[in-house]
Amino acid sequence: MGASVSVGDYNADGYADVLAGAPNEDITRTSNRSNAGTSLLFKGSATGLTGTGAIAISQDEPGVPGSTETDDNLGSAVSLTDLTGFGRADLVIGAAGEDAGNGTLLYVPSNSTGLGLSTSKYYGLTQLGTATGNHLGTTLAP
Repeated sequence: MGASVSVGDYNADGYADVLAGAPNEDITRTSNRSNAGTSLLFKGSATGLTGTGAIAISQDEPGVPGSTETDDNLGSAVSLTDLTGFGRADLVIGAAGEDAGNGTLLYVPSNSTGLGLSTSKYYGLTQLGTATGNHLGTTLAP
């Protein structure tokens, strides 16, 4: 874990939260999918970061589009930035190995109740018209 790390405030509580990517994490909920990847969102507090209430985000989570596959590498890059201007950092998570190495970006908006997993979206080759084999999501800038 920690192949990519980003800091922001997703819940507008005034404390820094940390999003950490783990692109080589094996997902074994229904079958073994090596290097499928995941990301973890750690909540900040008055006493610092805590693992209590940490949120794991993978393609196995209800509401997250797509399906977990071997070598997707979800979490290859992460960004915790307010993209909507509502004062809460949204999540962008790269999956450089998704779609046979074409790569995708997972956008998870934040909202007044936390994360909008049910309104999350993938952007990849089809949506963006990128060239094949680009490994979109290998790096992200805040």
